[in-house]
Amino acid sequence: MTKRKNTKRESKKNTLRRMILQLHIYLGIASSLILFIVCITGAIYSFKPEIEEAIEPHKYKIEASFDAQEIHLDFLLQKFEQQIGKGKIRSVLIPADINRSYLVNVLLENPIEKAVAPASRGTNYLLNPYTGESLGTSRGPATDFFFTVFKLHRWLLQDTNIGRPIVGTAVIFFIVVVISGFIIWIPQKIKNWKAWKAGLKIKCSGNKIQIARNLHTSLGFYAAGLLLVMALTGLTWSFPWYRKAFFYVAGVEMPIRKAESSKKTDTVYKDQVNLSAYIKACNEALPYRGNCRITLPSPNDSTVLVSKSRAGFFAFSGVDRVTMDKSTAAIIEVDMLTEKSLGIIITSSIKSIHTGEIFGTFSKLLYLIASLIGSSLPITAGVFMYSKWKKRRLRA
Repeated sequence: MTKRKNTKRESKKNTLRRMILQLHIYLGIASSLILFIVCITGAIYSFKPEIEEAIEPHKYKIEASFDAQEIHLDFLLQKFEQQIGKGKIRSVLIPADINRSYLVNVLLENPIEKAVAPASRGTNYLLNPYTGESLGTSRGPATDFFFTVFKLHRWLLQDTNIGRPIVGTAVIFFIVVVISGFIIWIPQKIKNWKAWKAGLKIKCSGNKIQIARNLHTSLGFYAAGLLLVMALTGLTWSFPWYRKAFFYVAGVEMPIRKAESSKKTDTVYKDQVNLSAYIKACNEALPYRGNCRITLPSPNDSTVLVSKSRAGFFAFSGVDRVTMDKSTAAIIEVDMLTEKSLGIIITSSIKSIHTGEIFGTFSKLLYLIASLIGSSLPITAGVFMYSKWKKRRLRA
């Protein structure tokens, strides 16, 4: 009697396992091509800043001499404004590294980057803080290439109304594929350490079928966690309903996106305390090494906002903000992201979590490896299935 019960139980388990395997295969086939494209383009696009800097290092790196001194920020911006002509300086990014150029965001009347970004986002100029020389805009030889990579990653080079849901649906399939793959990967006897060890070990010996299967299962297991994180966060840009659900589960009210005004206003830094005082106050409130971005207020604003993010190989990418009085630079509020709830930290960092920037270059490298593994999964699965089918055919 006991044997019959055990046999029935095993039969049900095997039937369920076969169903999960079929689901894994069919959804994997349906999403394989899009998965390959999304993983490859995502891996490339995440290193956009590093690649652009490697192509034009003179824009981003400054050789500061031992006795070199930065020009006073107010004077630097006034001098820069004379160079650009008609335009409104909106923000300045001051890097922690003294050998890097400042990044100045300017709202121009006739922007030169309309094809790459909306005009309301402004144009980014790179500025030498020691000479006041404009080093050009962030637009370079690779800008159009990366914009194409971005459109391929998000919309498969289609109209957004067509490409976005296609990519989103493929990502949903992929989430099911990853979860089902993990279930299939788990040894039938959980306590069998030898089975776990065999599944975790990467082998490059054996025939085609054995190598392809091993690479697919073992590498897939190691990359599964990060691939799931990428997929779950990436869906927030594909479906509005998913984004609402994501914020709801995180227990955070979804922010309403306000349209940015492109209307030009007068220069604002003439009627306030010097900008260096704001930076100094921010560094005193947030005494860690990091990059500071000061948003220049409009004439009607009574406060100034300075944001700061950590710099370094393992640096957390979260942004802390300091609000201060415009006329005195007295601190009104210090808003540190790390002191907020986990839900707020996650929803505030969706982009950096998705791209791998959340813990600096270290996590980006991990994401790169996971993305490359993700793009290889359809290939190894295809080789394994084709070799197996061919072997069966020869036997028949």
